[in-house]
Amino acid sequence: MLQINLHVSAPGTRLLSEDIVQVLWEKWIMIAAGAAMTCVMRGPIGAILHTQDGRALMTQAMDECAAVAKLSGHAPRPEAVHTMHGILLDAASPWAASMMRDIDHQVPRLEADHIVGDLIRRAQHFGVNVPLMRVAYAHLQVYEARQHTVQDR
Repeated sequence: MLQINLHVSAPGTRLLSEDIVQVLWEKWIMIAAGAAMTCVMRGPIGAILHTQDGRALMTQAMDECAAVAKLSGHAPRPEAVHTMHGILLDAASPWAASMMRDIDHQVPRLEADHIVGDLIRRAQHFGVNVPLMRVAYAHLQVYEARQHTVQDR
């Protein structure tokens, strides 16, 4: 990645990728795994990791997403895996997906289809079973359907 300093309204260093598609896949893996777990568990990463099976389930979610990326030609690079583990396997982390916060605020439409549903469709294309992601997507679809029922009243 190229590092440059920009003079924009928000301070900081920006990184320009030579392979933006790879970077987007790596971001998607993390967001999909994190969103699936924080939405299903209705809590932040730290709370999930303090449960009996939280670490194993989070690892499974990351592995399911990474398998789809790999079959799509975008296996996560070691530094991306390291970053993802630093966020999604940190027992002190307060991180939760914005989709979980949307559920907390009873937002009627979520990004579920774009983030989790699309990943599942790609997994099906490759014949890969992603059971944890399927459970999360069903959960999110039920939430959206119930929100529409409430709005129709």
